[in-house]
Amino acid sequence: RQRRAVEEDRVMEVEAERLRMLNEERAYRRRTEDEERAVRRRFISRTSIANSSLRLFKAREQVEQRADMDRSRRERSEDRERSRRAPHTPSRARARHEEAEEE
Repeated sequence: RQRRAVEEDRVMEVEAERLRMLNEERAYRRRTEDEERAVRRRFISRTSIANSSLRLFKAREQVEQRADMDRSRRERSEDRERSRRAPHTPSRARARHEEAEEE
């Protein structure tokens, strides 16, 4: 009877140890999965921030390029208008004079 009690105690101890190890393993796995999830979340948020700031930078660059193009176009048309309005510029006068000499 005593031997059976000792054996049952040993079986109970082994079973308790097995359960404790299983619980530790589960806790460890849960912790590492949580850490991995946190790292992944942090990485995703960082990359999305980087992507959105890159998009903003490109958009700003495009707006500036468009503004530069508009400004240069406006300046060219103003120059054309100015030269059309001012026929007394030296180059025009010289050209007119040379045309008259040729005829």
